[in-house]
Amino acid sequence: MEEAKNGRGILLEVKNLQTHLFLDTGVSRVIDGVSFDIMAGETLGVVGESGCGKSLTALSIMRQIPNPPGKIVGGEILFEGKNLLEKSRAEMRNIRGGQIAMIFQEPMTSLNPVMTAGRQIKETLKIHQKLSDAEAKKRAVEMLDIVRIPLAKQRYGEYPHQLSGGMRQRVMIAMALACHPKLLICDEPTTALDVTVQAQVLNLIRDLQKSLNMSIMLITHDLGVVSQMADRVIVMYAGKIVEYGNGRLIFSRPLHPYTRALLDSIPRVPKGGRAETEQKKLYAINGMVPNLLLEHPGCLFAPRCESACPECGEKDPPEYEDKNGKTFCFRRLHYDDQ
Repeated sequence: MEEAKNGRGILLEVKNLQTHLFLDTGVSRVIDGVSFDIMAGETLGVVGESGCGKSLTALSIMRQIPNPPGKIVGGEILFEGKNLLEKSRAEMRNIRGGQIAMIFQEPMTSLNPVMTAGRQIKETLKIHQKLSDAEAKKRAVEMLDIVRIPLAKQRYGEYPHQLSGGMRQRVMIAMALACHPKLLICDEPTTALDVTVQAQVLNLIRDLQKSLNMSIMLITHDLGVVSQMADRVIVMYAGKIVEYGNGRLIFSRPLHPYTRALLDSIPRVPKGGRAETEQKKLYAINGMVPNLLLEHPGCLFAPRCESACPECGEKDPPEYEDKNGKTFCFRRLHYDDQ
């Protein structure tokens, strides 16, 4: 396996991924040439506006794109060096849940409402670990205890509607981690949770990652969460990656205007206190995301970019790469002069 500079091997490598939606009105290029990798034991954050392709990238990795209308039309998804796009459906069923697991956005719609929480974990163990019914039940109770659900034996027999939002999310985590996957994909794992429970769930995921030496792909709108959790960060816009690099440096020295605009959109309390806060308007990115059913020459962010130059709307932006990461932007070439 190829080695990274930090000595950790590449677990997942996505190369020029292209996922399209074939609609009555045309073809929407929802994922258009996305490439990145995830190292063993690291956390990769994926951020961007709603509709930029974050969740569809994750579903492409899991081979769970609804078809129709969606289809992966190009690229490679290499997991431990083997292309998942060449795997049969049966092979992918063994990989999903066993080696790659996913926590979905809303546990209430992801969990089966007519099955108890414990049984849903038990079924996962029976399928992937080939455990007996008794062994799987014992392990399921242990997993509920590991994710810090109180009275685990009692909760095992309860249905999703009997659990709080935080507990349902913990059940999803327990189900995802039951078979000790090498890669955990978290798609907005704390969206519906209050701040206190959100912190508990994130700390739990981080603790379990360390104990299992697991890689995490963390998809979220919350830049604060990414800054605390991610080793590296992908910034996506309209189905493309616009910036990709070191998590700490992306927040302290963003290279792409879109990344800088996202950071400027975070509410802040000025040093002057409440009076100054009331006078200052919250920054917002002007314009709308592009219609991906249409052809767009040049940089897709150019119509909304405050730093755009004439060539931004005419040519594809060049790639700039250094030891900390990469970006695709004409303005990056002049960054140090600004």
